[in-house]
Amino acid sequence: MPRRKLTTPVVVVRTAITLREGDDDDLLTAFARVPPRKRSAFIKAGLRTGTLQVNIEGLPDDADLAGSLESFLL
Repeated sequence: MPRRKLTTPVVVVRTAITLREGDDDDLLTAFARVPPRKRSAFIKAGLRTGTLQVNIEGLPDDADLAGSLESFLL
């Protein structure tokens, strides 16, 4: 079945995330459970359900982020 033609403009945002074993094990585990073709939807869902901070100085610390991610994955 062919994919229907999009009628709205598409904006592509490319990014790379560097994760380190030990520091980011929770995220590594989360991404390991998501099939590669579903990662975009996974990231969008995380952004929509969390708080995307624009003010860099107001970002939560790693412990707060880990707690939010744990709640999201449960």
